[in-house]
Amino acid sequence: MGNDLGEDPILLLDDPFSGLDPQRRHRLSEGLAGRGQIVMSVPDGAQVPAGANVWSVGEGRVAPG
Repeated sequence: MGNDLGEDPILLLDDPFSGLDPQRRHRLSEGLAGRGQIVMSVPDGAQVPAGANVWSVGEGRVAPG
């Protein structure tokens, strides 16, 4: 369906790294690279994959960084 519109589908991931060891976290983040539009929530900034655009949510606001 996304290809019909000319845009990549959106993949939503909620805390995908918490149950993984560091090696599997790295493999997952590498596997997600270049896959299009991915929105991911993580509880810890250390889990943000390299090169990701980060948006913070707090006090009822969403802001870059």
